[in-house]
Amino acid sequence: SFFLMLRRPPRSTLSSSSAASDVYKRQEQYTNEMEGIVGLLDYLGGSRWTDFCREASKYHHGIIKGSTTIGLLEVRQDFIFEVFKAIINLISHFSSLERKTSLPSYKVIDTINQKLNNAGREDILFAVLKMNNDNVRLAVMECLNNVPLDQFSTIEVSTMVSLLTSFKNPTSGIIEIVLGKILWLLTKIVLDNSEELGKEFRKAQARTAISDCLQILDKCYTQLPDDEEQYNRLFLSISCLSLIHISEPTRLLSISYAVFCLKKKKKKNKKKK
Repeated sequence: SFFLMLRRPPRSTLSSSSAASDVYKRQEQYTNEMEGIVGLLDYLGGSRWTDFCREASKYHHGIIKGSTTIGLLEVRQDFIFEVFKAIINLISHFSSLERKTSLPSYKVIDTINQKLNNAGREDILFAVLKMNNDNVRLAVMECLNNVPLDQFSTIEVSTMVSLLTSFKNPTSGIIEIVLGKILWLLTKIVLDNSEELGKEFRKAQARTAISDCLQILDKCYTQLPDDEEQYNRLFLSISCLSLIHISEPTRLLSISYAVFCLKKKKKKNKKKK
């Protein structure tokens, strides 16, 4: 009788349609819960930025001036930069998973990414990229490199090109990595022959981007890095050369022009000596 007491309880006899319904309900519930991630975008200078500043001003001064909330470009508080980095890194994680949405288990990720895109993910990230903190800028560029290329517009590509010459000292510390990641993203756009965006870049933006790359390379050549910055400088230099090399239809002309400029600069330096 003891062994009879240990026998298994009868198995559930759920039909296949009922089991499928339960899976769908759980997936829908999980999707609804995870959609809270989309709302985090509003804290990055969006509709919830004022609420965030009001709450933060209870513990830190200088966030609200009178009745006015400071803008993103005025932020100097390290804890705000850390909050922004955490939110951006979370969004970056979901953006990187979007590439695998062909698998059934990633349908939730697909839904969340679509809502992130509809909420203006790229526009918000480009606005945050102008903040006065290198670590936040790096987090933004790592996130943008995870966003599918078909989510970018021509205007956003133009913004990336304009950023190449926007930094006062492009050969300092983390800025070199930030610039390198901008260049890698532009290179990926050029290489993506399936999208019109790459073709449009080669027609309208390539020459400007290549000219900016030459300026950066010139600074890389004239301002030798410290031992700690050698990797960053190498990454930036390779990124510049990669974009120059791949940006058809001006590729051959640009490469020869780049070599010409670097040799000319070298001759000038020798004459000064």
